[in-house]
Amino acid sequence: MVLQNFMPLESPDSDARSSRIALRDELVDKLVFDDDRVFKRLALDRLSPEFVEKCAYAFETDQDLLDAKRELEKVVAAAIGKPIEELETDEDIQDSFGIRKVKKVEEKKMYKPLRTIFQHIENFQDLLGTRPTHSFESRDSTVLKSDSSTWGFPKGSPDFGMFKRSSSADLPSGQNHALWRRTGGFCKVKPTPQQGPKSKDPKVVKSVVCQAADYARLHLSARPFQLFSVGLLIFGSQFCVAIFDRAGVLFSPIHDMWEDIETFIRVVRSLTCHLSSTELGQDPTVATLPDNQHEKWRNETKDLGRVAPKDFPTFVITMGGPSSPSWFTIGLPIWTSVSLLGRGTSIWLVRENGAGPVLVLKNTWRSASRISESMIYGSIEGVHPALAKLHQGQDVLLPGAQQNITAFHLRGAAQVDKIEGDTLLHRLLLKSRGRPLWEYRSEKELLQGIRAALSAHEFLCRQHILHRDISAGNIMLSAETPTEVGAEGFLMDLEFARLERSSLDTTRTIAVPPLRTPGGGITDPTVRSHTIFGPDGEGRAVA
Repeated sequence: MVLQNFMPLESPDSDARSSRIALRDELVDKLVFDDDRVFKRLALDRLSPEFVEKCAYAFETDQDLLDAKRELEKVVAAAIGKPIEELETDEDIQDSFGIRKVKKVEEKKMYKPLRTIFQHIENFQDLLGTRPTHSFESRDSTVLKSDSSTWGFPKGSPDFGMFKRSSSADLPSGQNHALWRRTGGFCKVKPTPQQGPKSKDPKVVKSVVCQAADYARLHLSARPFQLFSVGLLIFGSQFCVAIFDRAGVLFSPIHDMWEDIETFIRVVRSLTCHLSSTELGQDPTVATLPDNQHEKWRNETKDLGRVAPKDFPTFVITMGGPSSPSWFTIGLPIWTSVSLLGRGTSIWLVRENGAGPVLVLKNTWRSASRISESMIYGSIEGVHPALAKLHQGQDVLLPGAQQNITAFHLRGAAQVDKIEGDTLLHRLLLKSRGRPLWEYRSEKELLQGIRAALSAHEFLCRQHILHRDISAGNIMLSAETPTEVGAEGFLMDLEFARLERSSLDTTRTIAVPPLRTPGGGITDPTVRSHTIFGPDGEGRAVA
């Protein structure tokens, strides 16, 4: 748990630009274009041809829609003749508060006509009386912000946020902001087709991709237990859908809004009316407590963790699979990553089934080519008072199945244990609770905590285990008065540890439920074992 993302809550524009430069480098070779699986995941075929045809016909007869189309075409025509560099540069505006960056006027001019089009598609009545669950709202009417559940959360709002209907409708009078965690997705607009996501050079990541990826990482950070983020990209009259996950970005084929208005209708309607929270990226192994139980739990545990707003939910977390215990979260997360690719870690205080001791839950993504952190903990011989103590850990499974949740599986790939570039969702629970080093109460306590962690590091080295990620964020002070010498602090986060051993024999057992046979019988419940032999010098699992 490296606390590398600490920054002011209201990050200046320079921080946003620097983060996008970093994203540009990270996304090289991680973009997949013209992928038909994106539209399949949006379940576009749920809409009947009759409904789509009637909704599309209005674009030929309704005066408001005709005006909106004409206004959009006018903006695009005016922008096409301008240099891309000019279109991509924000304007410096001098006001009483100094110089600030504002959106280029071409993009802002697209908001009103697009909002008219979105509203028509969202609210168009079908025979079933379907009501939209979400609604696209432009940033000039509704600005996204964090609710302080994530420390150092950067400032930023996409052109359109896709808000839950209840959250956007219930905004207080005169208040034009909403929370990132209440959004289901977003939309990024550009005035010309030339600003679309595809580049002739595969090593070049275009501006619209970097900007959308920046919004996606904020979306994933602010929505706890979100597996991926969906963004609609509109550039000129063209559009596509992007799905951002921990392994990169998938883009749908590009269509023209006016030449293929029916596909555009299906996309907007599916996003705002038909897709479930799971289909929009919510982790299926995580649920929320009902309001009445949540309030009771919140009152019982308000002194144990970071105090959460009243409307911040209590999450009920499992490891997936056919049967798994559940853990209730306590308050706000201790820490949440704001990265897009890689681990995407969040740390929580939890209790199993709302009872028992308080544990620390680490929810993270790991490389499929490496052994898991819980296996590294399991390989340690003996115990040390200054080393974090593992309670339980494993790769997360889909509910009721033996299928791991991986980025590539979410994309539609068949299950393979070790695919180069894939990432697996992993959870571990630790018995050890602590305080950050910077919350020391005395210099003596600080020195004793660091000394204890050094002792744990020596303990690991004697077993030929090198931590490789020592930082202030991975050394904790004991949350309570230690009962033994050498336990004043502890070392944690062994994910990148290097194990120099000739072999590592790690056996994982999985409960297999009764299965129905072709003849109509039922098998007995059993246990399946899976043994991994030996990492190489970098802690990578070998087949």
